[in-house]
Amino acid sequence: MVMTATANDTVRIQSNMVLISEDEYNELLRAKENDEYRKKLERSVEQANQGKVVVKSMEELEKMAL
Repeated sequence: MVMTATANDTVRIQSNMVLISEDEYNELLRAKENDEYRKKLERSVEQANQGKVVVKSMEELEKMAL
């Protein structure tokens, strides 16, 4: 993007730009993060369906925590 300003403060932009509110921007970011999280969950479900899991008893987990 190239921006040029003239003496009378006219700004010319030689690229496409979109102006949105901060709320709309934050909504877009949240949607993107939600989509990434959804994909991560889908990969986890797929791995579980393929049997790619590790099973531990509560006792085994407690021993690991020590």
